[in-house]
Amino acid sequence: MIMKASLVDEISGTSLFALTAFILTLVYITVSIKSRKTSFPASTYPPSLGLFKTLWLLYRSGLPLYELGRQLGYKYGEIYMINLFGRKVVFLTDFPLIKEAFSNSSLLARPYLEVNNQLRKQVADNDDTQHGVILTSGERWNQERRFILEIFKKFGIGRSKFEDQIENESKCLIEEITQLKGEQFDPNHVLVNAVSNVIVSVIFGKRYEYSDERFKYFLKLGTRQTKDIITNILFVFLPFLAHLPFIKKVYTDMENAGLELHAFVGGIIKNHKRDLDTEIHRDLIDAYLSELRFNENGSGGKLSMLTEFSLTVTIKQMFIAGTDTTALTLR
Repeated sequence: MIMKASLVDEISGTSLFALTAFILTLVYITVSIKSRKTSFPASTYPPSLGLFKTLWLLYRSGLPLYELGRQLGYKYGEIYMINLFGRKVVFLTDFPLIKEAFSNSSLLARPYLEVNNQLRKQVADNDDTQHGVILTSGERWNQERRFILEIFKKFGIGRSKFEDQIENESKCLIEEITQLKGEQFDPNHVLVNAVSNVIVSVIFGKRYEYSDERFKYFLKLGTRQTKDIITNILFVFLPFLAHLPFIKKVYTDMENAGLELHAFVGGIIKNHKRDLDTEIHRDLIDAYLSELRFNENGSGGKLSMLTEFSLTVTIKQMFIAGTDTTALTLR
């Protein structure tokens, strides 16, 4: 029995190795073919690094990709390209060059990514129109971005008076930590809550206590979706992985978290609509809903592409893009 079990284990191990080797070979062949199909004349190319050379440089240097990118810029120039699993990634390492490149309207549109397609249900209405500020392009993106920035300036973001709100929340954070009386604790929640309160003071017109269980759950959903989106970056370079059965669960979890976030924000917007005063704006939601009211009544509203659905998506995206990134920097 022991010999038979060992033989089975040996065969299973050999089969697993053979299957892994076959998949890697297939991926390599597919990537190579794809890379050749998307080649351009050499005269239009910046200096290029192949996949294996890039991976070797990452391994040997021990540097994070962004730092390695800067080091390679010294050798290959301010613009060069890396081939990552058949997808050509262009690096710009000079700030004036970056500014010049992204002032070109042809580079402002969002590229197609598999994660964009998977998130479509969360950011598209019944007509499949994209909303928000992350996945949209063109006039809709311009109107959304321009109006949100106007509201932020109105409430002092980017100006010295907004520092008072940051200072007040900092005091609340210190008080919360002081109550622990030197005990060990995970700072993740209080930092995320503190950063979120600075944001929601402008968006929702209020702050949430650190003990608020409903808001805790809201923040947890946002953190979970951020992690899922980061995981999905892998599918940008290996899109076939997104169709594997066990990978689809990642998309399902991400979609469920997004829909719950959508419902939470939608509930707050609904409450604002009940006592909306179009002349006095308490927060971003009031200002946005007032603009929608002007559009509906033909009273001079100039941002025709704004909708209540786009407001919900934009608020959700601001939390996902801003809260965890800022809290991570503080940690």
